[in-house]
Amino acid sequence: MTGHRRTPPRPLRGSLEALLDDLGAAPVRETNSLLTRWAEVVGRDMAAHTEPVGIRNGMLVVHTDDPAFGQSLEWREAEFLQRLAVVLGDGVVTGLQVRIRPPS
Repeated sequence: MTGHRRTPPRPLRGSLEALLDDLGAAPVRETNSLLTRWAEVVGRDMAAHTEPVGIRNGMLVVHTDDPAFGQSLEWREAEFLQRLAVVLGDGVVTGLQVRIRPPS
């Protein structure tokens, strides 16, 4: 092949960020912060029974192994959204979607 690249290579992080944006997902930094600071946002007991699995178009999907914890997440959604805004920034998470999953 004799052709040359017409544009310089793009850094992988930039490509991943662009892909996530196209998919409606949160940027890598915010997703990492969410995973590492989840217990801080919801408390240790709640974190032991819940797992944030992704943010898409502002909706945070959370799996829980216990319907009672899922119901508590829903009841306290406004409180958790405020805490998430402090940790991730305003508007990154605008709602919660809770799914019950049995423990694996």
